[in-house]
Amino acid sequence: MKNYLLLFSLVLLTFSCNNVEQNCEVVSNGFTSTEGEQVTMGSQESVDLVMTIDRAWKKRDYEMIKSLVSDEAELSLEDGRVLTGADAFVEMIEADYQKSVVEGGGEWNWTVNYAFAVKPTSDKWGEYVNARFTGSNGIFEEWYQIKDGKLVSWTQAKRSLAPAAE
Repeated sequence: MKNYLLLFSLVLLTFSCNNVEQNCEVVSNGFTSTEGEQVTMGSQESVDLVMTIDRAWKKRDYEMIKSLVSDEAELSLEDGRVLTGADAFVEMIEADYQKSVVEGGGEWNWTVNYAFAVKPTSDKWGEYVNARFTGSNGIFEEWYQIKDGKLVSWTQAKRSLAPAAE
């Protein structure tokens, strides 16, 4: 009987702890221009999607890229060009590969320095991933807007590598 009483007490305690309504405060670390909207940390899933795009870019796996980029995506490159959609994105990557590696004899390699995700409290915008990449021709700062599992917007900025110390 003691064992039944102990078992009943444990079950009751388990159910009572699981049914506690938790009212957690959303921790904000910023704001947007939309009144009342705040910025919070995003998800690892968005960072993983960007890293999948990066791996596909290195491998020139264009089918993978096309599956992850919206056909309506707006893609702003560091040189001022603006592309629309997955096909244009893939064409830009292949043209860059041909110019940099095939014709120029350069490397097709870069290092991912970091990536993190943030999101507005409104679900209508999706999440934003900021990532930095360092390659032989510069440092790239990029923002990826991820919505419903696809890249919908991408903005790239570039700065030169610091000159080597003598």
